[in-house]
Amino acid sequence: MKTYYIEGLDCANCALKIENKLNTLPGLKHATLNFATGELQVEALDETSGDLFEKINAVVQKMEPDAVLTQTKHHSHAGNHCCDSCGEICEHRHHEHGHAHNHAHENKAKKSDKEKWMPLIPIIGAVLLLVPAILINNQIISAVFFLLSGLTAGFPIFVKGIKKLVRFSFDENILLLIAFIAAFAIREYFEACLVVILFSFGEYLEDIAVAKSKRSIEALTQIRPDFANVLQNGAVVQTDCEKVQIGDHILIKPGERIPLDCIIEDGSSQIDNAAITGESIPVSAEPGSQLLSGGINLTAAVQAKVTHSFVDSTASRIIDLVKNSAAKKGNAETFISRFAAVYTPIVIIVSALLAVIPPVFGWGDFSKWLYTALIFLVAACPCAMVISVPLSFFSCIGAESKIGVLIKGGKYVEALAKMDAIAFDKTGTLTTGSLEIDRIESYHPNYTEKEILTLAAICEQYSTHPIAVSVTSSVSKEDISNKEVSEYQERRGMGISVLVNGVRYLCGAKRLLEQENIVADSLPFANVYLADADTKQVLGGILVKDSLRPESKTSIQDLKQLGVKQAMILSGDQKTAVRNCADTLEIDYRAALLPEDKVTEVERLKKSHRKTAFVGDGINDAPVLTSADVGIAMGLGSDSAIEAADVVLVSGNLAQLPNGVRLAKKCMKIIYFNISLAIIAKLIVFILALLGMGQMWMAVIADVGVSILSVLNAARLLSVPKDFLNRKSS
Repeated sequence: MKTYYIEGLDCANCALKIENKLNTLPGLKHATLNFATGELQVEALDETSGDLFEKINAVVQKMEPDAVLTQTKHHSHAGNHCCDSCGEICEHRHHEHGHAHNHAHENKAKKSDKEKWMPLIPIIGAVLLLVPAILINNQIISAVFFLLSGLTAGFPIFVKGIKKLVRFSFDENILLLIAFIAAFAIREYFEACLVVILFSFGEYLEDIAVAKSKRSIEALTQIRPDFANVLQNGAVVQTDCEKVQIGDHILIKPGERIPLDCIIEDGSSQIDNAAITGESIPVSAEPGSQLLSGGINLTAAVQAKVTHSFVDSTASRIIDLVKNSAAKKGNAETFISRFAAVYTPIVIIVSALLAVIPPVFGWGDFSKWLYTALIFLVAACPCAMVISVPLSFFSCIGAESKIGVLIKGGKYVEALAKMDAIAFDKTGTLTTGSLEIDRIESYHPNYTEKEILTLAAICEQYSTHPIAVSVTSSVSKEDISNKEVSEYQERRGMGISVLVNGVRYLCGAKRLLEQENIVADSLPFANVYLADADTKQVLGGILVKDSLRPESKTSIQDLKQLGVKQAMILSGDQKTAVRNCADTLEIDYRAALLPEDKVTEVERLKKSHRKTAFVGDGINDAPVLTSADVGIAMGLGSDSAIEAADVVLVSGNLAQLPNGVRLAKKCMKIIYFNISLAIIAKLIVFILALLGMGQMWMAVIADVGVSILSVLNAARLLSVPKDFLNRKSS
């Protein structure tokens, strides 16, 4: 996968056309262009090919001549400075460095303000030229002033339109060029100029709105600092984060973002993880505490040991997930993409037929129907839908990341919004996962309870299952290591078979015993059974205890209020433990399930519901996470969970899920509203035009005006309400 950047791309419709064209290019498997960030991801059959860049650039230049394809993105240097809630830069006491940067920022701000107002100059000039055009009685001189006015306001649009026309690439610039020429041809001079002026001013406002949205979206990914303070021979050396190695020791000063995932070795502080987990309350950190990159060190300097490389640290993974989300489009976005590819040529053909056919049949004069066709031509531009749908999805995904919910694409935003069934793993998902030994029972007179626990720990020492970890952590390493272990075999979802000092033991769930033809019906309940495989005798059982997460019950109640009709537990644990948990939460359950049984249950739910989700911690859950319409992983701890899941709850707090669903529903409402608004506005203008009541300025409002409203409406998703950040289920 290669990544490129397209600068100067200010047309969402053009972005879609570039993406569609690239996906038909020989040698390319797949291409995704994110209009919000200008990032182009390309998967080629041969990525070592030297002419790949040239091939892509040729397509970009044909579709959008003013755009520039680059292999690196130009951005301002952020350093390790971070912004507080007031938007001010935290003081680092680097006075001279800051002084130099202040001048640079002031000059850049002045230049930016100047560039922002420059597009208004020709528009104002065009308006001033209208005054003599209207007041002068001489038709020829008046027409000249009207022409000058139209060319002054529309020159950039007309140049783009001509370039596109030469390349047979149709867009709204061509539509406006045709409308302007045709309006002048039928001597509707004022209408022709008014359309161009309104369109140019609308484009100006639209560009400002889109640019603001893009900056807000870009800010969501600015959670990763550029350098780390590496401790080398007693000195602090500023080092590029990509060059820092696992095991290096770093210094994190107050006010700095944490550069890489690490563990504190010396010092204590308060850490703000709001940008990572969505938790607004700072957490205390002391020696031994794990720090996530992207968080902010608030109160005191700490020394830490790096545990993850730059690319594997939390901030990098979050940024990659957000940026790569554009590749997995929602149904609405996919439809708009296909629709826009053929829409503009169809509009031109229909407009031409509308101008020609009625006069041929004697239903009115040519100039009347040509004017009607021009109204149709201008109003029919799909910009509002083309811009607002992908912008809404990307804004939603960015907003979700602010509250600690990572979504891998618009496809899963749609699925979350429509979710009406959800299944949960039990251990580590609905419960804390911090298992403790509750009781040990010996069923054999020759084995004490301590011996049962020790033998079980020896059997389970290589397993990563939470129950196995709780058993092994209860026994000293010396007791485990002095036994001869061989022929270790882990049976997925059931337990362990292993030879210990020449005796084969079975350690695991009741179904493991049943598979070995050991009678287990009359046994008392236990989470783990220990049996002699040779004598077929059950030696003892171990019961572990786990507690529900404090937010589990309220989170499920919230989900039901949000439209979830069925919630249930799908667990591999014994029936008694699962039933107790389900009864407390007032939901259905299925117990003693193998991983493939969970997949079967989820497939059953999918048949009777619109969208089905599964929430798990990633341990043995990869198959069922993949099979669900939405696979949701708890936390960033498991690489397999992140790979298989479609949604990640960063902090592992279930209360994040209802908030994520609320945002997804809000996103879909905005998308449907924007599409409906665009269609209704265009239909009204079309009907008025056919009735002879339509005006060209109405068409501009139906096009550019609705586009501006749609962009502003989509941008609302970026403003996450405080109750989303502060709300906690309890």
